[in-house]
Amino acid sequence: TMKFIEQPLRQGEYVATVQPKGTIVLHHTASYDAQGVDDWWNQDPGAVATAYSINLDGTINRHFPDNMWAYHTGQGASVDKFNIGIEIANIGWVVKKNGKYYDYLGKEYKGTFYEYEWRGYRYWTHYTPKQYIAVRELCTELCNKYNIPKEVVTTFKYDPKYFYFKGIVSHHNVWASGKWDVSPAFPLYQLARELKK
Repeated sequence: TMKFIEQPLRQGEYVATVQPKGTIVLHHTASYDAQGVDDWWNQDPGAVATAYSINLDGTINRHFPDNMWAYHTGQGASVDKFNIGIEIANIGWVVKKNGKYYDYLGKEYKGTFYEYEWRGYRYWTHYTPKQYIAVRELCTELCNKYNIPKEVVTTFKYDPKYFYFKGIVSHHNVWASGKWDVSPAFPLYQLARELKK
């Protein structure tokens, strides 16, 4: 059972018009928790946000109604109107220096990671099992609600054909470079398999 926390954004931080939905876009926050993303979005001028963010413990923050929209893919209104964004708390890549691992902020990372060479980096911090379950349950609910096919893109390639893909994509599928979310540490193949059950 999903646990939601209401963290509504201020008016103007999302676009309050109802739109049909065909795609879910998975992101990660590039931070260690999701608690502050709504603060960050509320300070940022313009409607840049996602409808949901997921904490390390699997709690889901709801930021605005999922039938409305905000900018989040970098591909503009013609894409973002028709999708639902989900941010997952995760710092992303870490680099190895002198036998230690550091995040992009220069802070030492002592957690576990997944090793996979992709987009200039090799070490990817793990998502938590509770986050994965929350993503799976939320995607299931949204697919059922909006009749979105339970098809998950499992490739780590960018392709404009994913802008209007009917199903679930990652931010890196719709952004050519400089985006690493969700990272290779996220079990996309498992998500694809389990959504089909």
